[in-house]
Amino acid sequence: MSYRGQDNKYRQERAGVGLRPLEFILIVSLAAVSASWFVPLRSRRRLLPVLAMGLWIVLVAHVVTEGHRWPMVPAYGLATLLTLVALWSWRHPAETKSTAGGGRRMVGGIMSLLAVVVAAAAPTLVPHVWLPEPTGPYRVGTTNLFLVDHDRPETFTPDPNDRREIAGRIWYPAAPSAKSKPVAYMENAAEVSRILTRSTLFPSFLFAHLGRVRAHAHRDVGVAQGENRFPVVIFNHAYWAGVPQSTALMEELASHGYVAVSVGHAFETPYFIRPDGSVQAFDPRNHEFAERGRERIEAHPIQQQLTTTSDVRELEALIREVSRRRPKTVESLHIWVADVSAVLDELERWNEGNGPFAGRLDTGRVAVMGHSFGGAAAGQACLDDPRCKAGINFDGLQIGEMLDRPLETPFLFFHHDNAGARNRAPNRPFFQRAQATTYLVIVAGTGHLSFSDLCLQPRTSLFRLAAPVGTIDGRRCQTIVNECVLAFLDRHLQGRDTAPLEDLSERFPEIDIQVQGPDQMR
Repeated sequence: MSYRGQDNKYRQERAGVGLRPLEFILIVSLAAVSASWFVPLRSRRRLLPVLAMGLWIVLVAHVVTEGHRWPMVPAYGLATLLTLVALWSWRHPAETKSTAGGGRRMVGGIMSLLAVVVAAAAPTLVPHVWLPEPTGPYRVGTTNLFLVDHDRPETFTPDPNDRREIAGRIWYPAAPSAKSKPVAYMENAAEVSRILTRSTLFPSFLFAHLGRVRAHAHRDVGVAQGENRFPVVIFNHAYWAGVPQSTALMEELASHGYVAVSVGHAFETPYFIRPDGSVQAFDPRNHEFAERGRERIEAHPIQQQLTTTSDVRELEALIREVSRRRPKTVESLHIWVADVSAVLDELERWNEGNGPFAGRLDTGRVAVMGHSFGGAAAGQACLDDPRCKAGINFDGLQIGEMLDRPLETPFLFFHHDNAGARNRAPNRPFFQRAQATTYLVIVAGTGHLSFSDLCLQPRTSLFRLAAPVGTIDGRRCQTIVNECVLAFLDRHLQGRDTAPLEDLSERFPEIDIQVQGPDQMR
């Protein structure tokens, strides 16, 4: 796909999405049975048993091998109904020989085909999704992380004895056995779906089908053999997003020899997976959470002005005003940074202990990144924690202290395509003030959520239609993000002069890359 091997070129972009193979064949079979209403009666009597049998062979094979999911329920119901009607027509041919019977067959055929269209609409609007196959030389393992920071009180609860809990998920280079199977993209999918929809008008089972999506990582398998010590990359989810939100990127990083850790920030994410596998939900009606929401709404008009001016002084004044109007949000920023530091402390203990990661984590080479508010937390972490040697902000306004404390570590700012805006990059002041090599990347055709797994949804997906993911092909977008991130980390975290990030614009015309600092090449 890149400088890592031409045999992988655009493999991620070619991965299929939408209906699974047997789901597609099932819909086609339903259409065939429906079309049989228009076949002459004598031929239809011979066709019906064959079509009905084929329909049910496909349905059973689909359920057994692919697994059922709720968007296919209309198709299952229609398959049952059409089979019953077809068998009745086959056993009562006299009822369809008359002129009236012929008219009923025509009406039945038209209605059946319309029903097929309706049955196909649900899995089209809520399609199955395939995660891109990781392109690196390592296979991928995954395990859950959970810790309690006993030195920090939990400020989102009234009990002064509550301590800060942190959960997360780790992806790492692994050596799974031949019998090991990849984990589901969404664990405890039915329960998680109820949590995600409980404060909405959507049905509680809306996201349950994501439990059928297979990732490429294997649960709790051994670390890849050898003496290699793997650099650590910490990821912060977007505000009120979750630990799995960028699984495709995490798996890609692990396949290339990084230990990627997605940190869940309590009370500002919908749920945790606890050590026993149970789900801990967080209530959006929490008072502290509500205060942060109120601040966001009040500061929104100011924040929108960031795309209306290119004057750096005006931008700085606007960013300071946003921070002034959102004191609780700034408080959260420092809470998240403390969470990151606590996770790094825990990983250092693992590295010095006797567990599976003992001696395999290179905690001297750490990068911190995040999406949206998580990106702002990544920037602040690179200011506050000296273990952070590089950072990435995926489309998050960099509130915090960076205006007064310029970056001294390599950093990459991603921005979505603010097409038509006077200023397409609200974080430009931080880019220009940075003291280390810093990149500013704008990806044409993207929206704010393009820098998450949501971009992998097909264009017909209800989730994609309702979300700001832009017009860019999702697989193409994920490929661009993966390539940029790997080029940046390989160079600035591992010191590899493989393919400079600046050169990627020659292969990907969608990206506008600017760079400044000591290592500036152009």
